[in-house]
Amino acid sequence: MQNTLNRIDWKIVLVLLPFTCFFIALFFSAPIPQSEHYHLFADDRFWLVPNFMNVFSNLIFMFTGYYAALNFDFLKLEKKERTYLITFVVGVFFTGFGSMYYHLNPNSQSLVWDRLPMGIAFGAFTSWLLAKTIFKKFKDRKFDIYVFVSLVILSMGSVAYWSYTQELGRGDLRLYYAIQFGAIVTTLMAMLVYDKSYFPRTACIYLFVFYVLAKLVETFDKQIYQITNHAISGHPLKHLFAGFGCYLFLRYFRKP
Repeated sequence: MQNTLNRIDWKIVLVLLPFTCFFIALFFSAPIPQSEHYHLFADDRFWLVPNFMNVFSNLIFMFTGYYAALNFDFLKLEKKERTYLITFVVGVFFTGFGSMYYHLNPNSQSLVWDRLPMGIAFGAFTSWLLAKTIFKKFKDRKFDIYVFVSLVILSMGSVAYWSYTQELGRGDLRLYYAIQFGAIVTTLMAMLVYDKSYFPRTACIYLFVFYVLAKLVETFDKQIYQITNHAISGHPLKHLFAGFGCYLFLRYFRKP
């Protein structure tokens, strides 16, 4: 028994356990519908286009993707890592387009195109992080690719499943939330138990912190709009924080 315990890699357990518990809890919980109030943003002013600030602020995702495409040092990346990060960059770039499309006419149908590339980015990033940390213990490194393909398909599938159930009048966001939460909690736990010799820890800290800030300002969309005397609301700030976090993360891989 003692030998078995000694062979257990507790770092792997600590990274995967919170997400596993959350996923199981969601599976046994009631379906989570998409509230129609979600589409009612504080700042709906028309400047050239409807919901101008919410639309325009998405340019940061497109800029970040474009910056990474021009400045990535592809040659210094191992082939599989290059695949994960390029997929992440593509997801971030098209999140800008998808979110712009959604905010021009916010509804559950257009929201699909906002969440789809975002899901791809979450799946790719999680695959990269797992490959840099816990999968280093495995001899069969093809396992990395299987997980990557599975996570990206699962991420896209979570959006498709939510959209399908939404059309049936019983929308269910559980799987989508599980994927998103899984990426965030895995990042947090990996930063706590693995040192910088495994992965660019500082870059991931930037991404994590700005993602948390993005979720906070999104939650207080209307309050921020009032506090700033209608200069800006929380939702465009969410885009700016999330996009800037992605930029700071990807900047680590730029050419010298």
